[in-house]
Amino acid sequence: GCLLNIVLFYLLTKSRLDWLFRIHLFLDCHFIFVIFNPLIGQISKEIFDLLTMLASALCSSLFIFIPTLAGMQLMALTKPHWEPKKKFAIAFIHPIICTIVVVLSVPLLVPTSALDQEMERTARVKFDFADDLLFYRYGGTMSRTDLNEGRHFLVALSGIIIFPYTTSHAEMVVLMILIFKHLRSFRSEIVSEKTAKLQNDFFIMQLMQV
Repeated sequence: GCLLNIVLFYLLTKSRLDWLFRIHLFLDCHFIFVIFNPLIGQISKEIFDLLTMLASALCSSLFIFIPTLAGMQLMALTKPHWEPKKKFAIAFIHPIICTIVVVLSVPLLVPTSALDQEMERTARVKFDFADDLLFYRYGGTMSRTDLNEGRHFLVALSGIIIFPYTTSHAEMVVLMILIFKHLRSFRSEIVSEKTAKLQNDFFIMQLMQV
């Protein structure tokens, strides 16, 4: 993160916005994010499509895997006799489900050729882009679904953001409550004060992460 911020600061001071410029636009019930890059025109559109889908999936992974460690800690407190492989598998059930939903949803960000032309027209009119300026458009529409094979943008938004975000944080809240409940009895039953302190510190660390 520090390295990326340094690179960003350097590009801004050098006014190299063409390397990193991206616009998010919500207009006429279209959600469009416009990407400028010096590699546009040199690398095929299909590769940019894959990179965009990958970046969107990675953004969702920021909160998809948050409850995993909390689940592992809860099972360490309540099911210490379980095999580590079993705990690991159970802790990753929800993240795997969310990942599947995200992977199935990110292709919806790549518009059809008909919607892509509409997005290009909207972006050029809104920002008065030069006719020779090359840029790629991604996103979706809530009004002209007929141009996008009937795909509604809220479907993509639900799969990429709403479902994984809400379910992950709801699971995290439930796990934190259960862990807090079991930590009190754990302190009274355990022999090692050091282990109890480690469990408590780990719990606090997860609260700070959320």
